[in-house]
Amino acid sequence: MTHATGGLATDCLTAARDLAGKIGTHSADIERDRALPAAVTDALRDAGLFRIGLPAHLGGVRLPFPDIAAVVEEVAYADTATGWCLAIGNTNAFLAWLEPDAARELTRGGAVLAGSTAPVGTADPTATGSAVRLTGRWGFCSGVPHADLVMAGYRERGAAGPPVDARVAFVPAPSATVHDTWDTMGLRGTASHDVSLAGVEVPLSHTVSLQGPAPHGAELHRLSALNILMVLLAGVPLGAARRALEETAALAAAKRRPGRPSPLLDEAETLTALLRAEAAVGAARAFTHEVLGRTWDVLAAGDTPSPELRARVAAAVGHALDTCRAAATTALRLAGTSALRTDHPLQRCVRDLHAAGQHFAFSDDMAQRHARTRFGLPQPFSLFQV
Repeated sequence: MTHATGGLATDCLTAARDLAGKIGTHSADIERDRALPAAVTDALRDAGLFRIGLPAHLGGVRLPFPDIAAVVEEVAYADTATGWCLAIGNTNAFLAWLEPDAARELTRGGAVLAGSTAPVGTADPTATGSAVRLTGRWGFCSGVPHADLVMAGYRERGAAGPPVDARVAFVPAPSATVHDTWDTMGLRGTASHDVSLAGVEVPLSHTVSLQGPAPHGAELHRLSALNILMVLLAGVPLGAARRALEETAALAAAKRRPGRPSPLLDEAETLTALLRAEAAVGAARAFTHEVLGRTWDVLAAGDTPSPELRARVAAAVGHALDTCRAAATTALRLAGTSALRTDHPLQRCVRDLHAAGQHFAFSDDMAQRHARTRFGLPQPFSLFQV
């Protein structure tokens, strides 16, 4: 596998590692305020980390897929909610489906994206037929307070037929109303609020169907929309689990059970359980990077990934989430009551991983679809093809 892209990957990874300490100092505020502070989002912008999904013709940074995962992992290690927002903000990759001039017009004020592809909105054509008036309300719009653009899935009013008619509109964030609905057990800092639009006029040139590969962009944008999302999210569970295991090892090295002279880390159960959890996360990381790297190589050579390989991308990232969630949950059990305090990073990692696992991309239904694609079985139509 070849992953060379000059100094860009190194620059982005170095920037992510350099920012980790600063992000970590804001974790308590992020959790309390249920949103990222401007100091964090501005730092991510200034470091160019919201450009790792963006098409190059819009100022994006072209990174191999394993490097994208590594950058997001470093940020998620510092704070899972921030890593999640970084990944979702980089779904600006979907702008590769727009004609370049229309995309440039939209991104003059910035390109950080939030919103939902769910086609729950309705659109009425304007008198000229060159635009639609979009109305609806969309949930789970992670990072919307700091977004420049909102995407909103819709179907034209009166459109018949299967959901293949669904489209996505991109609108400037000030056009949307944000409803404070996000009060959850995990990923609290992602500000994944509801967003609504009321008759907002959107040029048809700012709307797309996300079926098939994008007509513009590079390797990342020749994946399906779902697999773009999986590449971007891959580093989130890996970073959170690595942080959870490191926090547990540090706690166990200092903690002693009542009446026992040796620290918790010196107990056989703790040692072996931590080692197995670390090995499981490491294996999940290796598998994820191997599949991402193989897919990058196919695309970089100008070829098209097979359906089986595309399914393996989704399966590898889903497996990483499952493995990391289990490892962090084991770590919490080993740490005992000390990690239950709300100011301890370990319990936050566990809650965040469980919350991340609730995303539709990691659902049992999507896993079954990946498996059917992987093994060449027919499956019903889905808005989110592998």
